[in-house]
Amino acid sequence: MHKDENIITLSLDKSESPHAQKLERKFSKADVHFHHKNYAQQGSNPQELLEAMDYMRMQYTVLSPIPTNLLVQCGSCDAADHQPKPLTPKQMASLEKLWNGGVWSDVQWAEFQPGAGSTSLDIHDMPNYYISDIKIRQGFQVDEKTYSTLIAKDGPLYYNTMVDDQTASAYRALKDEDKHRFDPMVTGLVLGDMRCSEMLIDKLRRNPGVFTGVGEITVYKEWVQEKVGVTLQADMQSRACALTKLMNTCGVIGMPVVLHCDVDVMPWDRKFSGPAHFDNICSFFGSSECKNTTIIWAHAGGLGKYSRIRDGHLDRLRQVLKDPSLSHVHFDLSWDTVAKQLTMDDKETAADPKKIQQLVELLEAYPDRFLFGSDALSPNGVEFWRGTEMAYEVVFKKLKPQTADAIKLGNYQRLIVDARNKVRLYEKYCVDYAGLATDIRQDNGRPEHVKWAVREAIKDAVAYGLALRAHELDATVAAPPKDAQAHLVSLADLRAIATKVLMPKEEPWEKVPTFKPYLDRAPKM
Repeated sequence: MHKDENIITLSLDKSESPHAQKLERKFSKADVHFHHKNYAQQGSNPQELLEAMDYMRMQYTVLSPIPTNLLVQCGSCDAADHQPKPLTPKQMASLEKLWNGGVWSDVQWAEFQPGAGSTSLDIHDMPNYYISDIKIRQGFQVDEKTYSTLIAKDGPLYYNTMVDDQTASAYRALKDEDKHRFDPMVTGLVLGDMRCSEMLIDKLRRNPGVFTGVGEITVYKEWVQEKVGVTLQADMQSRACALTKLMNTCGVIGMPVVLHCDVDVMPWDRKFSGPAHFDNICSFFGSSECKNTTIIWAHAGGLGKYSRIRDGHLDRLRQVLKDPSLSHVHFDLSWDTVAKQLTMDDKETAADPKKIQQLVELLEAYPDRFLFGSDALSPNGVEFWRGTEMAYEVVFKKLKPQTADAIKLGNYQRLIVDARNKVRLYEKYCVDYAGLATDIRQDNGRPEHVKWAVREAIKDAVAYGLALRAHELDATVAAPPKDAQAHLVSLADLRAIATKVLMPKEEPWEKVPTFKPYLDRAPKM
């Protein structure tokens, strides 16, 4: 790297010759919405992205794995649907020769295992996207009958909460000098589960120094929400509790959240004069639980591929941007199909100068509230990754240089890169105590007054850690009292009190001096 972090030095000659020609290229963008893996967890690891990032002059990107896997059901489809093909007669003959009295030997079985590199079975030709019809997938319109047919025909989706551990492992494998180019995001959270905040804490505790934010997480999403079990999902009404708790938790930790939430429903379901979800989304964002959380509302405020834009969308965004109670809400300009809706005519055959000018005026009015994102899904080439940027090029050319720079790079640095230190300090001072709170069994047999005292001791320890973090982030913020730490119960003592398998008549809570004041304050139960 050049001394200036915004400059990269590329060699045009890959030889080690001292006369190799050099080219200095300035970074000009970051990607706040990028999926390095698809709906089958296929794609590139971070190390494999760097050359393309340098070529595109991309300084940073998030790593947001898709948490909803496409379920390929056993025996549900045939080869015509891109499922594993039946064995040929030759393959069947080979299998019969290997068969040994009804028992496979380890060697015989390994020959037909994908992990052993066998190509005898066509096990890789499986779907990896939730829409099987290529024409529909590549288009931007669908009728109700086709939509319903494909929803019923194609495989369902399920949450894969392991994706974050895979991302963390790949991030740790990077060279130290390359890690600053990436911001791993937590996505494997089931938003219908009241424990999803605990899951987030656990992922941070097990992977310190890795994650920056949360998302893209999804509330309403055309097509997808019909293919995931309803109890696993969040909404803005009856199933909002877990999401509300998660947003508040992210605010405390300092993790920005990229949220996909469609602003409207499919055209044939529209029964209102305005977008079906807009008011509820804005009310949710404005709640006290969300106010301290940096929110990035994906796809220019919830535009979908098939639900399409409504007239007045930019006016509604302006309504959000003008509201002081929503100053923590930002928007990403991601997904090429959204770019087309905002810049082209309704048939997407030609640029619409009026639409372009309206978008330019909005971005100029609020240059600090928009971020560029590609929404590229496991790209296999630079041109695919650059598709969204090229779709917005006509807009970026009309913006003032400082506005374009802010949207493409500066706002990412301010909202995402600057969040890294907040999260690292939370991990340093708070996450172990917060994690202990998630480990405690509600039915662990401890007396009720001991359980109460443990919870209070954990709260005080986390509060002390947050105060330390606030002072370290801003020296003008008063540090916590010097003697406060001496009154805290150590993590080791609290763990013994709260989670240890006790020997007969053992009561560790009676042996810890710093825990006694909590016991004394505990209500009689």
